[in-house]
Amino acid sequence: MKHLRIAFGLVVMAGLMAVAAAPAMAANARWEQCKKVETAKTGNWKNALCSEAQKEGEWLTMEVTETEEVTSSGKVILTDLNAEGAGKASTVECAGTDRGWIGKAGGDGETEVTATTCTRVEGLCGNGTVKARAVNLPWFTQLEIREGKIRDKLTSANAEGPGYVVECTVLGFIEVVDKCAGALTTGMSNSADGNVQSEFDAISATEKGKCEKGGAESGRVQGSIHLQQRKEVATYVNIR
Repeated sequence: MKHLRIAFGLVVMAGLMAVAAAPAMAANARWEQCKKVETAKTGNWKNALCSEAQKEGEWLTMEVTETEEVTSSGKVILTDLNAEGAGKASTVECAGTDRGWIGKAGGDGETEVTATTCTRVEGLCGNGTVKARAVNLPWFTQLEIREGKIRDKLTSANAEGPGYVVECTVLGFIEVVDKCAGALTTGMSNSADGNVQSEFDAISATEKGKCEKGGAESGRVQGSIHLQQRKEVATYVNIR
């Protein structure tokens, strides 16, 4: 059995000047696995969560060196702040699931994002049935440290960045209402069950995307995604 977590680390950064007295130390973030040791009493943790320290323990944290698949679920609020003119927003709230991966050097990504249910909060769509779908997949994400805290930076293979399209179905016809996209970051934190919470927080709210209707810096994402245990391999993700 193995579990996964995120950890801070230090890497040596070479000085720009040859006369530098000592190399600078910079923090980075990386994924780690919590594994049961093969040799008795060579670990430093008491439990499978690697959350309770113990000398000569049975569990040890090791940096992830191979790609590990993870799944997640959550609820997000998608807003175009100017969809119907300056200051007139359109908002939908969607629950859904993601499938992706984590890897070495703090790299991770999302290959599949599915909005299972969406509801209109305000603005466009009226009484129509609302749906949303992700665009510009796969999304590439990278752990980074900002002001001493771990964040996950989301980008995509093209210049638009991660995004979504909101659709309305009226009288059986699908009408593409709006599309928003743009790079952004999420806050990463431990949850009570030992998994990881990825949150579109106050910092994320300042990283507005471009929308077809509202224009530049009109798109906003709120909400949170919960990374979950993959029961088939008893794997989940944790942050330290």
